Amino acid sequence: MKSLRAALVIGAMIAVAGFGGLSEAYGLTVTADLRPVSVTPGQATFDLFLTFPGAAGDVIQAVNLSAFGSSPVLTGNDTDFSRFAFGMDSTTLQGWDELVLMSTGRGFYAPGDPVNGPFVAAAAAPQRLGQLAVDLAGLPAGSYFVTLAADGPDFGTDLAGVIGGVDVFSFRNSQEHQLVFAQPDGVSFRVEGAVVPEPLTLVGGMIGFAAAGIQALRRRRMALTS
Repeated sequence: MKSLRAALVIGAMIAVAGFGGLSEAYGLTVTADLRPVSVTPGQATFDLFLTFPGAAGDVIQAVNLSAFGSSPVLTGNDTDFSRFAFGMDSTTLQGWDELVLMSTGRGFYAPGDPVNGPFVAAAAAPQRLGQLAVDLAGLPAGSYFVTLAADGPDFGTDLAGVIGGVDVFSFRNSQEHQLVFAQPDGVSFRVEGAVVPEPLTLVGGMIGFAAAGIQALRRRRMALTS
């Protein structure tokens, strides 16, 4: 049932995007703000905030996140997003489900109850949606970036909800509503220090080291007995 609901909502967002938006009651700009929290040799994490300054009754009912366009090394040239994961803020997105995994490049989130919510209500202050995490294992030291602002093959980061009593299925393609990004080019960060080995590489190195030690011990014994 959840997969069916996700497919229906995503299909509706794509369909509306193709028509260039609906005619809504009033203009509204929502800002997505991806803030760096910490970067270690093993992981980079970013808080995602949404500034949604609507009127009373305005709500966000679904969120789609796209990691397409991030550093090619992180995404396998937009083919492998297994390094990415998104943890929802249990307060802001209380009762919401991850219907499409962020590890696919697109994370789709909506309430478990699509009719009654709870939904994300308009507020003057930025609201934290959750934390985006990127696994850095196996990457050399250097500069990287993560973006939610680029379009994927189908569609990019977007919102659906009710604005001024009118259903809005796409903020990015609406003539009167828009979703803007505080960092349109993404958030850059550096990985410092030595290369972090992949777990299998580390194990392989330990096995090789042990084998070399055994060979050295055998040569020593042979020398003592000869």
